[in-house]
Amino acid sequence: VSTQSTGVVMGRVSLALYLSLLCLLLGFTKPQESFEDEEWGEFDQIEEEFRPETSDHTEEPRIPSKKVVSTPRPTSEDLDPEISVETAGDGILVEEYDEDEFIGFEKEKSKPVYKPQNIEIDKNELILGNPGPSNYYLEGCFIAFIVLYLLNLLVGKRTNEQIARAWAKSFRNIFEENFSRVGDGPMMVKESHSQFRVSATGRINCIGLQAVLNLRRRHDLLAEFFSLFRSPKDLLTIDVAMEDMEPFLFAILPKYKERSYKKAYKDLESFGTPYPVSSLPEHLLVYTDAKELIPNFLHGDVVKTIDSYQDLIQFIWFSDQHPIYPKYKKLLRFVFKIPPISELEKMRLPIKMAIHFIDRVASLKLSSMARDKTLKIRAMASKAESKQSIQEMQELSLIHISEPTRQAEISY
Repeated sequence: VSTQSTGVVMGRVSLALYLSLLCLLLGFTKPQESFEDEEWGEFDQIEEEFRPETSDHTEEPRIPSKKVVSTPRPTSEDLDPEISVETAGDGILVEEYDEDEFIGFEKEKSKPVYKPQNIEIDKNELILGNPGPSNYYLEGCFIAFIVLYLLNLLVGKRTNEQIARAWAKSFRNIFEENFSRVGDGPMMVKESHSQFRVSATGRINCIGLQAVLNLRRRHDLLAEFFSLFRSPKDLLTIDVAMEDMEPFLFAILPKYKERSYKKAYKDLESFGTPYPVSSLPEHLLVYTDAKELIPNFLHGDVVKTIDSYQDLIQFIWFSDQHPIYPKYKKLLRFVFKIPPISELEKMRLPIKMAIHFIDRVASLKLSSMARDKTLKIRAMASKAESKQSIQEMQELSLIHISEPTRQAEISY
C-alpha cells in the first residue's frame, strides 16, 4: 500500500510539474508582435549590452509583473493542490512572478537621441553625368572661351598684317632710294603674327640695315586682356651695322625710362654721363661719354624733327660696344612708335633722319682729347670686366674643388 501511495504521489507531482511547464510555455506563447515587443524585451536588452551599438535608438528594459494569457480553463483533476494557481472568470489564468528574480535589471536613463531632419534629395542629382541643363554651364563657358579665342586670333592676326602691309607700302620707296637691295625676294618677312622684318643692304658706310616691326600681340587673347593695364605700343626698331665709327657713346632717351635703359644697355652706365639739352623737349635726356658730340649731332634739322615728332621717338642709341651682337659691335639703333594706319606718314621724317645719321656718324671725327678720354674709359671698363670674369672663374673652380671633399665627408 505504501508503494502504491508513493507512486500516486510521484505521479501527481510529475503531473503538476508537467502542467507548470506547459503553463510557462503557454504564457510565453503569443502573437509574433507581442512576443518580440513585450515578452523578450529584457533579454534583447541583455544582448545589446554585450554587443556594439549599431543604432542610435535604445529601449528601456521592462520588468514584467504579471502576465495574463488566454488559455482553456483547467479542471480540478489536472491541478495539484500544492501548486498555487489563481483563476479568474472567463477562463483566465493568472500567474504570479517573483520580482526578486529580476534583481539587477534597473531602468536605465534614456539617452538623448539625435533625430536627423527629413531632407528631401532629388534622385536625379545623385546620378553622375546627369544630362540636365544645369550641367552644361561649365561646358558652355569653355566653348565660349574657345570661340572667343579663335575669333580674336583671326582678327588680331589680320589687323597686324594690315599694319605691316600698309607700313611697307608707305616707306618702300625710302629704302629703295637709299639701298641697292631691299629684302630677300619679298620686301617684308613675317617672323610671327606680331613681328615683321625688313632688311636692306648695298650702301656705303654701313654693312646693312634691319627694320623690325614689333606689333602688339593682338592675336593673343590673354595679351590683349593685360594690355588694358599696360597699354603696349606698336614699335619700329631700326638697327644699322656700321663699317667704321669713332669710339663713343651717344643716346637720347626719355627720363622716365632712364633706369630701365641703363639696365638693358650696360654701356650707358659704364661709359655715359647724362647731359640736359635745352634745345630738346624736357622729357628727353642725352647720355654720352664725349660732350662735344652734342652740337655735332643735334643741329637744326635734327632738333626740329625730334621736337616735331617727340611723341613718336622712343630711343636713339649709337655705340661702338654693342653687347648683343658681337659680330656687329658698332651699331646705330632707333626705336620709333608706330601711329595708326591713317597717320603712318608721320614716320617719314624720323625714318629719313635715321638714314641721315649713317653718313653723319661715319664721317664724324673726335678730337684727340675726346678720343683719348673715350679710349681710357673703355680700357678701364674692359679691365674691370676681365677682373670680374677671373673672379667668377675662381669661384667656380673653388666650388668644383670643394664639391668632392664635401661628398666624401658626407659618405664618411
